[in-house]
Amino acid sequence: TKEIKVKIIPPQRDFGGA
Repeated sequence: TKEIKVKIIPPQRDFGGA
């Protein structure tokens, strides 16, 4: 599911949230 999140929002934010 993390991969899907990266497509929706920038990876930068994904790393910050996760």
